[in-house]
Amino acid sequence: MTSDHLLPLDTGEFSLWRSVCVRSAGLPFDWVDDPGILHHAPFQEALAWQHPMVGRRARRAAQAGEVTARDLARTLAGYRARYCAKNDSIGFFGPVAWGSWHEGETKIGDLSPALRGGLFFELWAIQALGEALVQRYALDEWTVPHRCAAVALAPGGVYLADGSFLGLSPVRRQIVETVDGFQTRTDVAAACAEFGDPDTIAREITVLRAMGVLTKGFFIPQTRHPERQLAMQLARVADPDRREAAERDLARMVSALDDVRGAVGDPAAVAACLDVLHDRFTEVAAASWHRRDGEFYAGRSVVYEDCPSDFAPELGADLLTGVAPALELVLLSARWYSADVAARCLATCRELLAREPDPAGYPLPRLLAALAGGAWDGSEGPLETATAELRRRWTALLAPAPGSGVVVHRSADLRTQVRAAFPADGPGWPSARWHGPDLMFAAAGVEELRAGRFLAVLGELHPTINCVDQLCFFTAHPDQPALRRWIDADMPSRVVPLYPTTSATINSRTAPPEAYHAPLYTSLGVTTEPSYAPRTTRTAGWSCRR
Repeated sequence: MTSDHLLPLDTGEFSLWRSVCVRSAGLPFDWVDDPGILHHAPFQEALAWQHPMVGRRARRAAQAGEVTARDLARTLAGYRARYCAKNDSIGFFGPVAWGSWHEGETKIGDLSPALRGGLFFELWAIQALGEALVQRYALDEWTVPHRCAAVALAPGGVYLADGSFLGLSPVRRQIVETVDGFQTRTDVAAACAEFGDPDTIAREITVLRAMGVLTKGFFIPQTRHPERQLAMQLARVADPDRREAAERDLARMVSALDDVRGAVGDPAAVAACLDVLHDRFTEVAAASWHRRDGEFYAGRSVVYEDCPSDFAPELGADLLTGVAPALELVLLSARWYSADVAARCLATCRELLAREPDPAGYPLPRLLAALAGGAWDGSEGPLETATAELRRRWTALLAPAPGSGVVVHRSADLRTQVRAAFPADGPGWPSARWHGPDLMFAAAGVEELRAGRFLAVLGELHPTINCVDQLCFFTAHPDQPALRRWIDADMPSRVVPLYPTTSATINSRTAPPEAYHAPLYTSLGVTTEPSYAPRTTRTAGWSCRR
């Protein structure tokens, strides 16, 4: 039986969500080869956001009427293609909209302009600011120590994130048991007064933090408004002079952000306000305003803009008639891929346990770390090996000859071969039932779409994840409670890792972690940070046996 939020695909083996995320380019396609694009204010403003230095050079060249230098011209060509032709999801040059699949006829409507002004601080920037304020105004006694998400209590001590055991003295044991994620360091010291004066307890907390048992500083999780998380924690500072000084620094940053918001639409004003914001951040956070230059999804500067759109196309289910058979073949291979990844991970675990036998069992945190390495750094491991095998099998099936030009296959002709090449009874793990195809329809107009005269293009497939369950898409949905219900219907419970929010792999707006922390999910505590999820299982102290 198919849930109401799902639309069966072809044979019914897979289904699509009826609610569909729609991405588009934010600037007109005609501007791609427009020699006067430097004079268009939206293009200048996009550069001010994405690359301030290039933006300044472009504005100067436009004002002076100069011939663009070759290196700048090459750079601008890339930005023209991105802003005018790429279906993106960042800023006004990549607005996010939501449409729907339904049984009626296709209705596209006009592409609505992006809704401006959704400006947000990058998570890393507010984390850096929080660290600076703790140091500058000596706020440590009002920070809230948490037991690290991985750390598990045990008789006589705790198991640490790496699986090792650490014995604890009675006072340290009492501190760890008292810490609850709500009490400040001062509160904990008062609760442990029988073991020593506040200074003694404070020193012990410092030691426990250095050992990786307790967290330090202000905890700022991934959220749309991390500055509010910091403000709430600053409000607990009991010393009025220090609290007000720290709040003034934060307020200066918020004020600078508001100035940028008021300038949107004016490239020169946006650039000037961003310069002020960047300088102010460098001053109050004692850190550079940019990082990880040239990397993708890096949150390179202090603030970003996300822009939803009122564009809400209604896509007729008949559009899928010619697409579904081919898409189902790709999804079959994605299911096999998840099963193959799972099998290779289990094989790696068995090899590791056989190579390093331990009567007490192999520490689960170490095992998880060994499996996770290749997923982040691209090194050879179960994930990379399975990916290479997926490509090899598809290449063998399609057998494109060198220089053969356009290759055409019929889904019906390939179905038997695909099922034989990618056999899988089910997904490799529960949430691997989700896949995210990026599907594009090329047509001269809506009437051509309705008549079936279009070319469907699969841009890419994101296997084993619900790729719209991330802040940049989730918060743009017109009915977020419904979005949560659909996720719960698809996946009532699952086990997910707790990702370290200070890791370079985590940014402010995309997954991981998912935007929705479902109450019935069980999160594996594998970090030395606090848990941000309702139900957390602490992995330290767990062991694995064959």
